[in-house]
Amino acid sequence: MYVQFCWIHALLLLQSFLVQSLPITRPELPTSQHCCPIARNLLWSKTVQGLDSSASRLIARLLRYRFLLPELQLRDGLEHLGTGIRLRSFVSDLVKASRPLKIGVVGGSISWGEGAGTHGKTDWFSVFMNWLASAAPGEVSGRNGCVPGTTSNYMLLCLDHSVDPDVDLVFVECSSRDGFVDKLILNSIVGGYEQLLRRLLELPGRPAVVLVHVPYLRPTSFSPFPITSEDVQGALAAYYDLPAVSLRNALYPLNVHDPTRDFLWNQTFADTHPGDAGHKTLADLAVHLLQETALGLVHYPVSEGEALQRDEPLPPPMYEGNFPPPTPSCLRGPNLLDLMVSAEGWTWANEGSKTRPRWGFVATTPGSNLFLRLDIRDLQAAEGGTKAVSTVPVLLQYFKSYKTMMGSILLRCEGGCSCPKQTLDGWHEERVSQTSMDLIRTSRVDNATTCDLSLTVLEETRTAGHKFKISGVVVGVGYELSGAYDHKYWRIPEGTL
Repeated sequence: MYVQFCWIHALLLLQSFLVQSLPITRPELPTSQHCCPIARNLLWSKTVQGLDSSASRLIARLLRYRFLLPELQLRDGLEHLGTGIRLRSFVSDLVKASRPLKIGVVGGSISWGEGAGTHGKTDWFSVFMNWLASAAPGEVSGRNGCVPGTTSNYMLLCLDHSVDPDVDLVFVECSSRDGFVDKLILNSIVGGYEQLLRRLLELPGRPAVVLVHVPYLRPTSFSPFPITSEDVQGALAAYYDLPAVSLRNALYPLNVHDPTRDFLWNQTFADTHPGDAGHKTLADLAVHLLQETALGLVHYPVSEGEALQRDEPLPPPMYEGNFPPPTPSCLRGPNLLDLMVSAEGWTWANEGSKTRPRWGFVATTPGSNLFLRLDIRDLQAAEGGTKAVSTVPVLLQYFKSYKTMMGSILLRCEGGCSCPKQTLDGWHEERVSQTSMDLIRTSRVDNATTCDLSLTVLEETRTAGHKFKISGVVVGVGYELSGAYDHKYWRIPEGTL
């Protein structure tokens, strides 16, 4: 039996290796032409039979939406529904207009709106919110808290910058940027993702949380169906009873099983990001989920027992002991600038736009030196009279890319702390550009309250350039950080509470 399993596993790995990618042929387009216009001749609306007049009046406005995805693909894209207790509560409040509602989305560049022709209008979250604002009888507001080039681990640490604590519904779109680890049990990507979901589910507003999965495409190829993290992350949807939608499930059959015009990858994705048509199909899935939830409420309204169950405590983590960290100090934007003591050869620059800012410290010349001063006071120890912990973990957030201008830095701790010297490289082979995080284990010197980081651009480089960018710092006074990508072992050290 074991030998048979090994052979099967080996054959699956070989098959995965042999079909690592499938080609995408893209037509040449004028620079002014968007790759992925919406085929408006295909738009359609639902017709629902069997509703009485009172039910029709209650949800008729929610059904005023024109879909691009065919009906069967809408169904295919609902990856997991479960009981939907929190989402049913949200939609019940929505149709009754019982109170103002807040909707949020967290993730990376896709849900921020990259690839859409008009950001704030044709990206999927804007399409969804425009529909919801027109369909809801009461007040609704949306907040796009996505940060391009980041993973779920970034959002776990810096969630306070992206979500209101009293939010009522949150979409989580991270699977495409999180990457893929070919491991079913104790998968590091699932571990960090679980901690993010627990932080969201435990927000004061007790929000409904919906998982949004988008396939990872390269400009000229795409991966086979199982090469994604959404399937292993799907275990969390089942464990925490969370709805999930999948653009892979909806579009893959229209590209591979039965190639269908207007839904091919080169007609829905601009590169690694959806174009207008791709964003529209993603909005279709979110709208369809809420519509189907509303229709379910017509037949099965929220009962008293269900309402009580909504606020029950979360179950233990799916991965044993995998609790999220206490809220860390995530310093970005102006808060990061305030840490600067001196900067020689470094500039404070926005490499994005006014609507999509990407602030950070940037240097391009060897020898450029930056000093940042961190507050490492242990306030819990000071208030409780306990001894301050000697180790203060720090996560340095920096830009990492495959582009040929990236360089490296030497990091040292000075002033009130010490740490091993570290070399951080801003270049990697993987063809993505994103925020990376490296762990710095600093130790206090003589109960110091501050720690100085010295960052020097090195002459040595693996590319033709020396560019390096610091985009944020996370200071974790009072607990340990397990590493840059695997947050399975966050914990509060004994004696610090």
